[in-house]
Amino acid sequence: MRQKFTLITLGVKAFPKALAFYEGLGWKKSEQRVSEQLYPFTVK
Repeated sequence: MRQKFTLITLGVKAFPKALAFYEGLGWKKSEQRVSEQLYPFTVK
């Protein structure tokens, strides 16, 4: 079985704007929010 894990962390000042930007790129935000300022995204 091939396994793969990738993690990228980005620090931003304007968190709501950053969320909107990446969602605009087609990234899918996970429904399982980790905290107020940490969201997992799925990119394919």
